[in-house]
Amino acid sequence: MQRLAENINGFDTGPTSEPDPERLLSVQAAEALTGLDIKVPTLMLTSVRFDHIANKNDGPYRVEDAGPSPIALMYTGQPVGDGRTYKVLIMQIPDSTNTLENLALAGGYEPALVSNQPAIYQEQCWDAAEINGSTGCFQTLICFENKTEFDFYTFFPTAIPREKIISIAESMR
Repeated sequence: MQRLAENINGFDTGPTSEPDPERLLSVQAAEALTGLDIKVPTLMLTSVRFDHIANKNDGPYRVEDAGPSPIALMYTGQPVGDGRTYKVLIMQIPDSTNTLENLALAGGYEPALVSNQPAIYQEQCWDAAEINGSTGCFQTLICFENKTEFDFYTFFPTAIPREKIISIAESMR
């Protein structure tokens, strides 16, 4: 982000040896920066690829009451003609104070199981093709492993089978 700002402002601060916490390109760099053991999925949809890891609690990665900065793993697909990019975002929130019961109060969640542990799942799809040519599905799966909260978000033109999202969650290592 620093380099982007420099390009916009026409100001070069010179080389920096510190990694950009908003765009880490490897698990090793993210673990070195955060001191955390970061889990990654061993299964992923073929339509997306690893893009970056972010360690920052603002902007698109904002998590209320997250404690330490959450870890965001971003997997992206090809951009769509209207400027959207289909993606899978996996948030890891260490030492989360949330509970599934509290998170489910937002409404629209269904019970689910990830590795035989309770989880919650939500699917929101829309078809506004006649209005603006837009269709899409936003899906959320939330589960916990010990005190780490894992939030899986997908955004695609159609719903991904719930079982595939659960399989991705179960593959975290």
